[in-house]
Amino acid sequence: MPLTPGRDSPAPHATADRPWVIDVHCHFTLTSRRWNEESPFDFERGAATPFAAYNSPRHLNRIGQRLARRWIGRGQRLEGDALDARLEHLFLQHLTTFQHADRVVLLAFDEVHDDAGRTCGPAGRRRDFGTDMYVSNGFVVQMCRRHPDRFLFGASVHPYRPDALDWLDAVVRAGAVLMKWLPPAHNIDAHDARVMAFLRRCHTHRLPLLVHYGPEFTLTTHNRRAEDPQPMFQSLRRLRAEGCMPTVIVAHVATPLLGPFTNDSAFRSLLAALTGEFADAPLYADVAALAAPSKIHGFREILRTPAVWPKLVYGSDFPIPCVPVAFRDRLGPRYHRIAAERNWIDRDVLLKRAVGLPDDVFTRAAGLLRLTSDGGGPDRG
Repeated sequence: MPLTPGRDSPAPHATADRPWVIDVHCHFTLTSRRWNEESPFDFERGAATPFAAYNSPRHLNRIGQRLARRWIGRGQRLEGDALDARLEHLFLQHLTTFQHADRVVLLAFDEVHDDAGRTCGPAGRRRDFGTDMYVSNGFVVQMCRRHPDRFLFGASVHPYRPDALDWLDAVVRAGAVLMKWLPPAHNIDAHDARVMAFLRRCHTHRLPLLVHYGPEFTLTTHNRRAEDPQPMFQSLRRLRAEGCMPTVIVAHVATPLLGPFTNDSAFRSLLAALTGEFADAPLYADVAALAAPSKIHGFREILRTPAVWPKLVYGSDFPIPCVPVAFRDRLGPRYHRIAAERNWIDRDVLLKRAVGLPDDVFTRAAGLLRLTSDGGGPDRG
């Protein structure tokens, strides 16, 4: 059976009548990339770390990372520059050739900070309080400037930094279309006064926050309390009463890993908030990574809950690949065409459309992100 024209055909250029399809959740993570040119941000010049992007020794030693490096190296054990060169080639193969979306948001990822606002560099050992993954804002901006027809700048600034609001102003001037946090890994408490000040400034800038709640399994959890979205809902309730609640997008709809076999309280709380108290507020959730087998239970429930669809935003969580075989029962004759799609972004878009997500899920981000009239971020230069 051929794919449905208009739903499964490549997206044309955006027009006033057709908003862009934007993937709000894409990563470009390298293991030890040093600066090859000066960061465009004063606050990242002369930083404690010489890296524009890194993964910590602890993170690289995890079994999943070791297996991924073996696969990327085609059986060879790649490290350092050789591994990063292979990763960059692989990522750009997919991120510069997709046809079923118009833009992807590349996400920076700030370093972990302790409660006193001190930067914690790469973690070496299992129990270290430190950073597992860092992607500087400057590195992402440089990638966006090299590929302005593909990438939008997703910034990341830890709100505990002493100069966090200055950083926030700077990334907005540089074209940030959203802000990314992962509170359990970053150590971010939604009740903290620094967080409240940061969120008020996001509202002033009309800058959405992409934030992760629920258990975190890829990166080390430094703040177990931050897995629960309820403190953030309480903070948003206060900001809404003040008239300064920013747009917030919760990653993965807070779905648990392995469905009913793990704690799903964050997922339940978010569904209730999206369809209840915050139904008419700027609270949303992205569908990133929901086409992975570990998320299939939560995704199937979302597909059975049309009341939440108006609150969903498209995201892939690239380079996490979607796995069509996990949805073969829903795809029917379309399975072979989607499984044969080589581009990971396109495969993810096609699958999520085919299983029943409505069209406006894929175009909703165009009305939420901080975009200029031509679809780019401000002052992209």
